[in-house]
Amino acid sequence: MKIIRDKKNYVIVLKEKMPVMITYFTCYSKKNDSRLYFFKDIYGKDKKIMDTLIAKGDL
Repeated sequence: MKIIRDKKNYVIVLKEKMPVMITYFTCYSKKNDSRLYFFKDIYGKDKKIMDTLIAKGDL
């Protein structure tokens, strides 16, 4: 698809509203590599997740 290959930003007006879920990850792994690679958590989501898991007793 040309839009994807161009690697540019586009505005596309939709005829109907569509629900969208936006997420980001602060770590990833590479294929055939058992290590995790971490990024800075610029939105502070990791702390909220950890606090919730600790409060629930899941950690």
